[in-house]
Amino acid sequence: MPHSARAAIVIAIWTLGLVVVAVFAHPTPLYFVETDLVGEYLPAARELAAGTLNLSHYAFKGPGYPLLLAWLSAPFRGDVALAARILSPLAAGAATWFAFLLVRMTLGATASWLTLLQLLVAPVLVRYAVEAGTDAPALALMVASTFLVLRPAKSWSVAMAGFLAGYAVLTRSNAVFLLPCAVAVLALRPRRIQNLVSYAVGAVVPLGAWALIAARAGGLPPDRNYLNVAWELYGHGVAWDQFEAGAGSNFHSLAGVIAHDPFRVVLHTAQNLIVHRWLDIRDLITPWIAVLALPGLVLFARMRSARSWLAHGVAGSLVVALVFYNARFSLYLLPIYLSASSLAFVWLSTRARDALSRSPRWSAARPAAHALGAILLVASGATAAAQTSTHLAAAPHETRLAGEALRRMGLSGDCIMARKPHIAYFAGMTFAPLPIGRRLRELPSAARAAGAHYLCITGIEQVMRPEYAVLGDSGVSLPGFDQVLWIRPAREHFCAVYRLSDAPLDTAAFRAATLAALARYESRRAYAPEALLFTAVQFLELGLPGEALARLSRLERMGARDAAVSKLRSSALLEMGDFEGAAEACETAMKLEPATGWHWARLANIRARQGRLPEARECMEKATGFEPANGQYLESLGRIEVALRSYDQAAATFERGLQLSPADVEMRRCAMGAWQLAGNNRRVQELYSAGLSAGLKPAAMLEGTTSVSDR
Repeated sequence: MPHSARAAIVIAIWTLGLVVVAVFAHPTPLYFVETDLVGEYLPAARELAAGTLNLSHYAFKGPGYPLLLAWLSAPFRGDVALAARILSPLAAGAATWFAFLLVRMTLGATASWLTLLQLLVAPVLVRYAVEAGTDAPALALMVASTFLVLRPAKSWSVAMAGFLAGYAVLTRSNAVFLLPCAVAVLALRPRRIQNLVSYAVGAVVPLGAWALIAARAGGLPPDRNYLNVAWELYGHGVAWDQFEAGAGSNFHSLAGVIAHDPFRVVLHTAQNLIVHRWLDIRDLITPWIAVLALPGLVLFARMRSARSWLAHGVAGSLVVALVFYNARFSLYLLPIYLSASSLAFVWLSTRARDALSRSPRWSAARPAAHALGAILLVASGATAAAQTSTHLAAAPHETRLAGEALRRMGLSGDCIMARKPHIAYFAGMTFAPLPIGRRLRELPSAARAAGAHYLCITGIEQVMRPEYAVLGDSGVSLPGFDQVLWIRPAREHFCAVYRLSDAPLDTAAFRAATLAALARYESRRAYAPEALLFTAVQFLELGLPGEALARLSRLERMGARDAAVSKLRSSALLEMGDFEGAAEACETAMKLEPATGWHWARLANIRARQGRLPEARECMEKATGFEPANGQYLESLGRIEVALRSYDQAAATFERGLQLSPADVEMRRCAMGAWQLAGNNRRVQELYSAGLSAGLKPAAMLEGTTSVSDR
């Protein structure tokens, strides 16, 4: 039987096994990757299957994946969720097959088999073959397109390579690197014009079709992936939803993100190119495979037949270096790394064979090398099985069970507020995201504004919004919150659902009820560290820093050495007026976790309130170094510089803020006031005129421009 036929059989068996796991052992979508599946892809696929195009689904990714789901769901009576669970394993199998063909074509039969075996047990590939999302389909499209470009050129195969590359871009936009790489490869071959035309035609078919269809539906939706780049460059240590609502709102395009600080973009991207490779060793490939892969890359680069593929890998790594690291973003590099390790193994095995032929003393060298290879494969397979089992065990089954219960209660079609869209998906309800920066008593009014009548609290809501943690208890009764469902399918998993009242809340009654609920919550979890942490947050929200400190002190007596505890202690002490204690607690937090802009801004605020302005300026400069697009930090720094009578520096700082948000009237007024104090009236007039052009009212800009230091 030919090698390719044996490989196809092995891949088919592996794929079938993964389909069984995905369909029968994975009934509840996971958080993170499958959040997009539940919130965006499945609704989009249903609409496409029904002939409806809703452009709001395509702000971050094109229609490639939902269209595949819609097509594949046809044999399953339109069940796009089942199609998603089947598509990822099938795509992973296709990616493995084309990777096998690609390695055999470039590195030879032996290396292709070794690479195939490593791919089948690669933990990251197994994971994203089971978890439904764009990762496995995009990988299959990218590897298949690369194979067709690098093989001996035929017009039909080059056109198909272009089509697959274009469709890959519609599936994951980071696949755009395929297009220039293919042009470079084809331009160096005979019949370059014919090949380039064939490739261009193939790529234009999916990309052009999407552009035309979207134009008829209202125009191509703006690609918001620039926010991922902005978050990586200017949002160090900031949660995504906080950055998106805050500093991220200052950016409106990738060009704007780059123009804000081009030097930082170049420097950070170069740094990521190195750091991401180190993270690849830890997360994309296992360290014991990396021992062979790293020297194997040297051999890989020396082989003329493999250089074009390696160039594709370099281009792909450059594209993802613009965003934060995630192993799944680098999946295209996985076959390259594993091919390099295979190449190194073949080289070592050949040297062992040569040594064996020269000296009987080396008789055990080759069998030992083969045994070592088998051990490495078994170790990778065991890691893949263990990690997959762990991920599936962590699935939020409580959201599925609660959602099904809400559906039985006849609530389908209503709206529910939650941190993740899972419960809304299973209940057949509309999803409204949990707001940021709202107090507990403000949730009902926020829900009404979003059209939601119900609220879901699970473990992830408690962790991400600890100020609402008391709602996770069973039997909670608060004004405005009527608990209609509470389930606990497992020890660490629960779900509470509330009907939210439309009536105005009495502040005093709500406060008294919250304190009673907190006491009940705490009494049920007297020795639970997370309960003490959650209640400390809520006491701070209620304006009771002393009560919060008491809980934090209990945590510390229990041996807690956690940055979250120290940050809360800093907040409580600051509220009580103990500035030095607040500063010490903040500095302790910085020793327990990597420093972020929040830490330095907190220290700056404390030092400013102590009157230690030079220290305050130094701390706030460090805060803006971490988050250079944070307008609040820039404004605070400018005010400190004004207080220090560094008027020119203050004006320059305020103008940095204006570059981010030209319509910010407060920032413009501060800049004008600083320039006025510096004696530069010409610049004051220029800023005033620019504000008029931006539509700002004269009175708003002129109010208090000389009293900026008093604000």
